Order: sequence, then C-alpha cells, then structure tokens
Amino acid sequence: MRGSAILHCTLIAVGVVPCAAQAPSASPAYALVGGVKVSSVGVSASPFTLVSEAARLSPAQRRAFRTAQLSEERVRAASERVGSSIAAHFERAGVPYPTDVLFRVFKSERVFQVWGLDPSTGRYVLVRDYPVCAVSGHLGPKTRRGDLQMPEGFYSIDLFNPRSRFHLSMRVNYPNAADLARGQFDDRMGGDIYVHGGCATVGCVPVTDDVIEELYVLAVDARSNGQASIPIHIFPSRMEGSPMRDLWEEAGGDWSMWRFWLSLKAGYDHFQTHRQEPVITIDGDGFYRFEG
Repeated sequence: MRGSAILHCTLIAVGVVPCAAQAPSASPAYALVGGVKVSSVGVSASPFTLVSEAARLSPAQRRAFRTAQLSEERVRAASERVGSSIAAHFERAGVPYPTDVLFRVFKSERVFQVWGLDPSTGRYVLVRDYPVCAVSGHLGPKTRRGDLQMPEGFYSIDLFNPRSRFHLSMRVNYPNAADLARGQFDDRMGGDIYVHGGCATVGCVPVTDDVIEELYVLAVDARSNGQASIPIHIFPSRMEGSPMRDLWEEAGGDWSMWRFWLSLKAGYDHFQTHRQEPVITIDGDGFYRFEG
C-alpha cells in the first residue's frame, strides 16, 4: 500500500503510490502536513509545501491552505454539495462547526468515526459513524509492503490529495515512530496508506465517494480553522468487552501481538474516559504509552 510530545515518523514525499496510485505532483493543492525529518534517511528535502507543526496554524497558513484546496474543482464541488449537511451533523451533536476533529477507525466493525471538539469543555464529542466499505488482510498491524494490512496505531493525516484516482484522499502517516521502532525504515515496511473513495483496498481505509467528500471537506474546514494536526486512531476492533476477548483468541498465544494490542487499548481507554487526545510516548520496543 500506495513523544511527552507526540512522536512523528519520517515522511518522504517522493516515489510511486501503489495504494490507488495517488502520488502527488508538486502542485500547491497537495498539502503536506506534519513533521518531516529527511536528513535522517539521507534524502533531499521534499519539494512540496510544508506546514510547520505548531499547535495552531497561523492565519496566513490557514488562508493559503484553504485557497489551494478550494482552487481544486473536486474539492470546491464537494464543499458545495455536502457543506450544509456536515454542519447539520455537528449541530445535532451539539458541537460548533468548524472545529477540531479526530478520527477513529475500527477494522473489525468497519466503522469510521468522526469526533468534534467542543471548545466549551475541551472534550471531543462523537459526531457521526461512517461505514468503511472494504477491509483487506487480517487483524494486526501492518509490517511490510504488500501484506494487505491496514495499519493499527495512533496516526495523523499528513497529506490532502484532491486529484486522487479514487476521487479524494487523505494520507495516514504510516509508518510512524512506533512502527519504525518495531521494524526498520526501508522499502519493506510499505507506506502510502490513504483514506480514500472508490470502495476498494489493498490496505488503505476505503469509503464510498459520498463519504470521502464529507470526510475530506470537514478535514479541510478543520485545518482552515487552525487545526495543525488531525489525529486518526486505527484499532483492530472496539477494545472492550467481547471484542477484546476475541482479540485474545486472535492473538493465539502470540505475546508480542497481545502486548501491542494492550498498548492500543491503553490509548483507547484514555480517550473513552477523558474524551481528549492522549499525550503519547513510545518505548524502545515500539509500544505506545500514555500520560494523564
């Protein structure tokens, strides 16, 4: 498929995109976001426009991002089609719009959740569940190129692609620091995992074209409102009750897999309790730890 501060992986904005052939051109409409550390892998700096990892985007950054996105016909048309319905979803949830958003994905249940931040409480509120329309591979994290796996872990959206072969797409920053600690940064780990339309996958997060229009537009509106990083948490399943017991059976005595899933559960439980984005650190073995 193609940390106490949150740790970010190395991102390389070059090469072929096997997942939906979505490789970006140098157009400013392709918004590359998040931390980029190219020196550590000995490649030249990305040719794409970078947005610094500030807590909030500056007014100039917001305007530049929104102008570039709305200059794209697909984005502009999608915004006109679904803008009012998105605002209605947030209104029904009791959350102002636009606001910061957080995504959660549950592979087994094929559910993609959108949560919106209530600025009056500082807590996220569930806005809507959307269907994930296809899943490849099996439960467990992605570890290599071509394994058909959707990643599992705590990620962020690091690129917006308004010209995807699968309508619209947003890239997940796999491999992140936890993936790298458990593996090795080279071509064998794969990459270019997208949330995209078209309802087909070999390891991405596929939704229908109608759904990707809503997800893409609300993410664009969140960044245009100042959100610098949009989290996306990907779980094998809901991590409580019978789904958790099913994961124990799925692990089949593989302690490393079970330990990894327990580290995901700690972040899942933190969010369930506090409805706030957890502060994430990563230990030397690539397992997540959470503060607060």
